[in-house]
Amino acid sequence: MKDIVNKMQTAYNKLLVEGKIYEAMPVWDDDKRAITNYIARSAVFSVVEKGTKTTLVEQRVPAPSNYEIIITGEQLSEADRDVYLQAIHAFRGCKPNEEIRINPRDFLLSIGRQDGMENRKWLWNAVRKMAKTLLEITISLPDDRRIKFVGSLLAIASEETNGIPDEIRMRLPLDALRLYNTDSKTLLSMRRRLSLKGPGSQLAKSL
Repeated sequence: MKDIVNKMQTAYNKLLVEGKIYEAMPVWDDDKRAITNYIARSAVFSVVEKGTKTTLVEQRVPAPSNYEIIITGEQLSEADRDVYLQAIHAFRGCKPNEEIRINPRDFLLSIGRQDGMENRKWLWNAVRKMAKTLLEITISLPDDRRIKFVGSLLAIASEETNGIPDEIRMRLPLDALRLYNTDSKTLLSMRRRLSLKGPGSQLAKSL
């Protein structure tokens, strides 16, 4: 598997150097999940008590001093982060705004959940929250310049039967993709995250 990943990354780098593609999502090992540090080291995803719902309006969330994040939308939980990690994983090697098609059953199993009507509704609600959530990330550079990203985490659509998604289509907005084309990202073990269960699991995942 590592040989395949290395070949994919080498091919991508060659195309990028030759100017045949503008940019694309990096490629990493299949057993890892990537998340940009701008999100990983902030409180975009946080511990949310089950059954509670909080809507944030232009709320500044805790983040390191070299950047600022303002969020508008429903507060995202650690369970939502699992969905986000798996969605980002599916975008490996994708070009800007390239659409991917997600099978809800396979997606749910990949994050340790069983397939079924209720879990498919839960999954759709989770990705819908991320599509509706607006992030404003302002990054301060050493030369006093600033880079600003304003947009949602995902762009989505679905095909449904009786209100239950049979397929979810996703796109990664260009500026969101650019956050991953730097060295400022963390690779997490999904197996370890999924092993954290029961009371206190959200807190453990956030650490």
